[in-house]
Amino acid sequence: MNSLMQELPSIYKIAAMQITPMWKHMAEHASVKLNLAPTTILDLACGPGEPACTLAKTFPNASVTASDFTDGMLAQAQERVAENGLGDQVTVAKLDFNDLSSIASESIDLVTCSLGLHIPVDGPSQALSEISRVLKPGGTCIATIWEEVNMCDLCMKTMEEVTGEPFQMPFDPVAWAGGRMDPLIADAGLTLASGHNSLVPFDFNLGVARGGEDLSFKLGMIMALPKLAQMGKVEEAKATYEKHAKAFGLNEKGELVIAQDYRLLVFKK
Repeated sequence: MNSLMQELPSIYKIAAMQITPMWKHMAEHASVKLNLAPTTILDLACGPGEPACTLAKTFPNASVTASDFTDGMLAQAQERVAENGLGDQVTVAKLDFNDLSSIASESIDLVTCSLGLHIPVDGPSQALSEISRVLKPGGTCIATIWEEVNMCDLCMKTMEEVTGEPFQMPFDPVAWAGGRMDPLIADAGLTLASGHNSLVPFDFNLGVARGGEDLSFKLGMIMALPKLAQMGKVEEAKATYEKHAKAFGLNEKGELVIAQDYRLLVFKK
């Protein structure tokens, strides 16, 4: 169990790199579609430092803050900033997006949040209120949330068969799909902007899933690994995972490529 838990940060890092097209899309939307030229950028729930680093490269004159609340993610963000030579432009900070009191009101041109606003158990209202407060008048927020996450279906089916009971995710990844966040955005005093609620197809390649290949299994079951390790059912789950993975369809290389969708959220102060 301990060795598997020690692997989790590196597994999360590998999974996060799959999100690169989404980060590029967010930066492109800001620079090309909205024609923004921000000088201050705040990236919330940045995980391994993204899209903060991508935004810093897109807007070399901007001062960027990459923020997260998890020490492990902050360490990865620091590493990514250093690897990209962005230490003079990107600051890594520990922030809870429900409490941005260390950020001055009306001080930020662009706020971003990749796959974070659907995480709070109590919903995103407080985070949206804080985003509204720190944005300058006319400032913009670009975020993404999941619309369809077939990876979760694979994980839950595997866990239900292994444990004999339904598996509850730590949070519902599609709780705010279908435009359900729009009223909360309006309540925070924010206005919907160009490109808002665009749906974008997103293929997640979990790699070779034949023969219980460890990396594919760990990526596909990443949300359930602590539970499996605690129960001592990791090896049992591998065979079950492979069976369900085949039902999703493997490509000619034996790779499991799962089609998903995310929703682009764009709103202004």
